[in-house]
Amino acid sequence: MTRRRKKVYFSENLKFLREKIGLNQSEIADKFYITRSAVGMWENGIREPDIEMLVCLADFFEVTLDQLVKQELYKGDGGKKDGRIKE
Repeated sequence: MTRRRKKVYFSENLKFLREKIGLNQSEIADKFYITRSAVGMWENGIREPDIEMLVCLADFFEVTLDQLVKQELYKGDGGKKDGRIKE
């Protein structure tokens, strides 16, 4: 049986959440002690952070890991029918 890969929305969601709270890439980079180019590569889908950083980002944006990675938050409805995500 072949496993079908699920679509990951991390890149789009990271940019959406960052802009939603009014921060630029450099400000996010400073908060997490990483480079601005790392944030840019994540947002452009070139690279992905490790699991520890994903947990930190989810905590910072007050979303779950599932929301950060698997839901289409960037579409504005939280990727859910009822539209609820933590504000």
